[in-house]
Amino acid sequence: MERANPAQQIAEVIHEAIGGQAEQVIGHGYERFQAFVTCIFLFVLLNNLLGVIPGITAPTSLVVVPLGLAVPTFLYYNFHGLRANGLIGYLKQFAGPIWWMARCCS
Repeated sequence: MERANPAQQIAEVIHEAIGGQAEQVIGHGYERFQAFVTCIFLFVLLNNLLGVIPGITAPTSLVVVPLGLAVPTFLYYNFHGLRANGLIGYLKQFAGPIWWMARCCS
């Protein structure tokens, strides 16, 4: 596209900014997760901006909206961890660097 409209320019700026943050936090391979993080960012931002309008309660102030974001994010994180490391490798990372010091029961 030779000349992008303002909405596309704003979307690209947000995507680039989140991409820079994602690269610093996640590291290499962040591109796979950038769309998910951008969607959550825009959802929370727009819902909180709705709360600025008088008479409208921000949807994120309710319990179900953050829970509705937390559950899929938890499942998404663990799914990709299992997919990348396998079951044994994924469970080994919870033991820490010295696996034989990990206690079964605390």
